[in-house]
Amino acid sequence: MAKYGSKTIYKLSRYEQETILLYNNEDKTGSVYTCDPALIRKMDKFMAQYPDVISLKREDEYSKTYNVPKNLFSIRTPSRKEKKEYTDEQKQERNQNLAKARLAKTVNS
Repeated sequence: MAKYGSKTIYKLSRYEQETILLYNNEDKTGSVYTCDPALIRKMDKFMAQYPDVISLKREDEYSKTYNVPKNLFSIRTPSRKEKKEYTDEQKQERNQNLAKARLAKTVNS
């Protein structure tokens, strides 16, 4: 527990920093309940960018619950286990392409 001004902040263990995604088949929205500070920051950022899509349902001293459209929930296939091996020429070409892309991004900004 830490005190910031007049507000008391409770620090949860990593085990206690749970996240729960909840939705049903009838409603078009679901909810995201989280105690994970990193996810709270990310959801707050999304909420600020898309206030008409994501909204804050409730919050307390250690968690927040957001209303989120169900179409934003996604479960993906696991990534490949084997790592792709590149030849030295392929690595060099990929590095050159990345450098060009980064240069183009800084020029266009």
